[in-house]
Amino acid sequence: MLMQLTRPKISRAVISHPDARKVPGPMPDRANRGSTKSYINISAFLMFLAMLGWFGRDGRRIESLLPNIVVALVGLALLGICLREGRRRASGDLRTACVGSGTERECVAKETKLRRRELVFGAAVVAAIAGASGAYLYMASAPARADAAFQEGMRRMGAGDYKAAVEGFTKAVNIWPRMATGYFERGVARTSMHQADAAIEDFKRAISKDPSMALAHTALGEIYRERGDLTRAMNEFALSLQLNTSTEALYERGQVHESLGQHQQAIEDYDAAIHEQPDAPFVYRARAMSLEALGDHDGAAKDRAAFGHRCLDRDLTASCF
Repeated sequence: MLMQLTRPKISRAVISHPDARKVPGPMPDRANRGSTKSYINISAFLMFLAMLGWFGRDGRRIESLLPNIVVALVGLALLGICLREGRRRASGDLRTACVGSGTERECVAKETKLRRRELVFGAAVVAAIAGASGAYLYMASAPARADAAFQEGMRRMGAGDYKAAVEGFTKAVNIWPRMATGYFERGVARTSMHQADAAIEDFKRAISKDPSMALAHTALGEIYRERGDLTRAMNEFALSLQLNTSTEALYERGQVHESLGQHQQAIEDYDAAIHEQPDAPFVYRARAMSLEALGDHDGAAKDRAAFGHRCLDRDLTASCF
């Protein structure tokens, strides 16, 4: 008798088992997209607030924000990649967990737990990117914040409040230690406060930050000349003139020559200074003194007359006499 091979029948009870139709598959794409958009919108909003807070307060133009905007966009792209990878893993874990579930309630509980884990992961990524962006924006805004403090120091110095000016310049160089002009202007303010030693240190720091700053060499030379250290003064004026030919440096070096009794060398420096700035009255007065010392009384008289005319032309009567 031949055995008849028949395909086993599937029990209707198995097909109609309530758990068989309620095993969820991958998480819906629409929900995933909504979750991604939420995280991205939150992080973009935080970064936007950070940029407005730090750069808007310092009055920076939109061109200066472009590097930071690029950083923010890169951060958003990384956020999207992290979230997509997290969703992919969560979806696989959910499918694996629900296949072995005995009841729908157990599957829903596992699904809720996995979604909660995804939410925590996304929030952590958003917080990390927002924190990193805030720190980067704060560091990137240092030059602008230093410049604001520097400008405040300049306003205070213009008003004659040298102590407040020093505080402003100190704040500027503390924010941005590479600001050579901050050290230089603080040295100028301290010179006006008769703090020569502190001013010398500031001028030296300015030169160390910017070796091409001729004004700092000139300022150092003036202090050395007033102290009677003519050799150092001459060296500083020579360094200043090597970097940049200026009326002030030529005039100051001429003053050193005059102090050393080198009247002809002084006149040569005054001639060069007048060539650079023909309307500088103080140079004509200094040259008149050197010409008088050499016995050129007519030349001295002409320079004294030129000195008076230029003071009147420039409305500098109070400071010339």
